[in-house]
Amino acid sequence: MFNKSDILVTSAHPDDFEIGMGQYLFELLKPEHGNRVRLCIVTDGGAGGYSRVRRKEQNAVVRFLRELYPETFTGLHPQSYAFPDTELEPSKALVSYLDKVCRGSDVVFTHYPEDSHQDHRALGICVRPACRFVRNVLFYQSYSALNFQPSVFYDFTRKEMESEQGKLRLLKFHTSQVKRYRGSNQDVEQDMFALAAYNGFLYKTPKRFAEGFMPWRLKLNR
Repeated sequence: MFNKSDILVTSAHPDDFEIGMGQYLFELLKPEHGNRVRLCIVTDGGAGGYSRVRRKEQNAVVRFLRELYPETFTGLHPQSYAFPDTELEPSKALVSYLDKVCRGSDVVFTHYPEDSHQDHRALGICVRPACRFVRNVLFYQSYSALNFQPSVFYDFTRKEMESEQGKLRLLKFHTSQVKRYRGSNQDVEQDMFALAAYNGFLYKTPKRFAEGFMPWRLKLNR
């Protein structure tokens, strides 16, 4: 959908964008599209005492993507990790921060405003005033999104999802989270299959798997 665009993917915590749009990210990064893609992680997810670990894991994702896509991936925004984990709230400070981070972007991806996690919710709410001049703003689906009804989809096969350039590969860099929840009712890997299968069902794709998005603003012409 997007070509020759400056794209910002922002998330509240390490592993959020991988969960919400990890597969589509690989598509956006393909050199034939001519995009320039940057990440911005607003907190380091360190409320449980894992700040150093979570940053290390996210930095491993950044290095991996930079090695794969040196022409199109521009790395982690230097103003990442600007706020403390679990303390995001709709505020002038957060709007001003996002305004600076998102400025100059053609496309912004982030959390949906209706979410049971306060950090996700605050980011989704504040993106709208911050991105009032951005032509394309889309919300991806987090674990905790509420009333999320996707109308835009990116489909893929299970083999693609499990490949070296698939969203599960990105999630495996977040070892602390994968191991923490493995075998529980929040098993990250199993939940990704379930969510992708559900979105594939909604989209009625023969590939069987998909990521879903809800656009706030979307430009159709080139």
